[in-house]
Amino acid sequence: MCVLMAENPDVQFVKEYIKSGDALLAFNRAGYQTGGVGAKVMAERTLARPEIKIALSVLADFGIEKADDIPVNPLSRDGLIEKLDAIHEVAMQETALPSAINAVKAQAQLLGYMDQNVTITHNVRASELSLEDLRAMVSKELAQAPQPPMLMIEDAEYTEVDDDEENGDEAE
Repeated sequence: MCVLMAENPDVQFVKEYIKSGDALLAFNRAGYQTGGVGAKVMAERTLARPEIKIALSVLADFGIEKADDIPVNPLSRDGLIEKLDAIHEVAMQETALPSAINAVKAQAQLLGYMDQNVTITHNVRASELSLEDLRAMVSKELAQAPQPPMLMIEDAEYTEVDDDEENGDEAE
């Protein structure tokens, strides 16, 4: 079983390559390390790796070859931003300015442009906690937050078809 997570640089490379069509840009945005070799060379090597080719091929089979083809999950950050765009548009048309402002504020929060307050309930004074203890408390609270769904691929098989075999079958 193979679990694809956003932290995986290969998954990020494929996403960025689909968005931009540029292997070097995708390589850099995915966070790969060059290991002393030029980034352009490493980007080309990454694009040529079999698992990357397979991922791009599978996505192409589903009609996903560029960023516009990627379906937006309505519960993802992008999906929520699209919904908030629609709410803002309707609110502006109806001159419901408070609703329009709230939609923009919610978008800004989702995009990380606004500070968010985190409430931590404890029975010790924060000044008595070490930085490590405070971080552990925050991490524990964040770990209990709902996580986005993961894409899982199980028992995938890929068959490579040789052009000669394909033409030979047609001739017979």
